[in-house]
Amino acid sequence: MRDHKPRLSDVRISLDLLTRYGRAGHLSDAAYRALTSIVAYVAGDMCWTYTQPGDGSLEDNDEFLSKLAMTTTRRGWIKVKPEVMQFFVLKGGRWHLAEEWIEIDDRPARFAVPGRIAASVVAREGRRCTYCGSTEGPFDLDHIFPVARGGTNDASNLTLACASCNRSKGAKTLREWIGR
Repeated sequence: MRDHKPRLSDVRISLDLLTRYGRAGHLSDAAYRALTSIVAYVAGDMCWTYTQPGDGSLEDNDEFLSKLAMTTTRRGWIKVKPEVMQFFVLKGGRWHLAEEWIEIDDRPARFAVPGRIAASVVAREGRRCTYCGSTEGPFDLDHIFPVARGGTNDASNLTLACASCNRSKGAKTLREWIGR
């Protein structure tokens, strides 16, 4: 089970799908459109909506698949099906993508620092960069222990940094940044 509920914004579809199999690839235009439409549906199914995310598989049902492929008729689907389904494996009556084209970012969503906390940090630091002492802006709120490493938006983990120091520090801890 994932640590958080994946949203559609957490999904990445590999560009390999677009570049390797698109117009320059070996698929017909109709098959390529059907494949990208089905992959997009699978990616969406793996995200949280009003129900639990799906496993990214599709039922083995030509009528359902033809709708996903956005073919105008079932006959149109039957025509492109051999090209499209070579990218899937049938297991237990369900189609699964044979290649890893869908990536779900499992990092928890990052939330903005509440205004009252930001204001208290700015007041506490006196409009001065904590790291270099500069009073020249612009200033950023910096997470002393980076969010990417598990840091929080608590005032005790925030400080004021000039843009130069903040960009230089990035997602490093103070020990990593100062010890460079």
